[in-house]
Amino acid sequence: MNNALRNSIARPSLRAAVNSQDLVIDSGAATSLRPVQPGHCLDMVAASSHYIDSGVTVTGGTAVDISFTINPDSVTGGIFKSGGWLAGNKGLTLSMASGAVLVSSSDGTTLGSVGFTGLTLLTGVWYEGRLVWDGATSTPTLTITTGGVSTDYVASGTIAGWVGASAQNLRFGDTAFSYFDGKLGFCKYDGVFQYNNDFSSGTVAIDSSGNNNDGTLVNG
Repeated sequence: MNNALRNSIARPSLRAAVNSQDLVIDSGAATSLRPVQPGHCLDMVAASSHYIDSGVTVTGGTAVDISFTINPDSVTGGIFKSGGWLAGNKGLTLSMASGAVLVSSSDGTTLGSVGFTGLTLLTGVWYEGRLVWDGATSTPTLTITTGGVSTDYVASGTIAGWVGASAQNLRFGDTAFSYFDGKLGFCKYDGVFQYNNDFSSGTVAIDSSGNNNDGTLVNG
């Protein structure tokens, strides 16, 4: 799909004709949120299975620092995953379920999933999220920033690390069971890549970190 850059695209027309409309739209973010939230973003449609494939796996036992900005149209769906959604599927998943946020992981044998007490996401709100975890045995922390206020949420328990590469590449907007629906701003895997998602054409998410780990917009 050609993602020609536009200042605004009405979301209903995008849903009605996703194959002929662009995914890159004006984010609608307040000036105070920029450049945290770029002026443009990807409008992801769950029914069309849109996601970004980074082409990069997550190595078990190493520190994880992953950031993103989202504005959900549905508060059920995937934020990112690299596996971790089945017991035999090594990796990590962050997802939403009716506004609650869950982090799951698998060591290849055992699957664990924990939530973040006190955190509920709403539709139509820009959030910047940052998940930090040691990749082994510590309790993950998710920092959520909205309205200029940052809050650290500690997971309700630990999750299991794994050995070697995750079962899948790190993907944004995808879990095994449902896709993200709404606006997706920047995606960052600290020290590995950063996608600002304000590209003007094509399906390549350009890595602005200088590490040349460009991603691919799938089904876009």
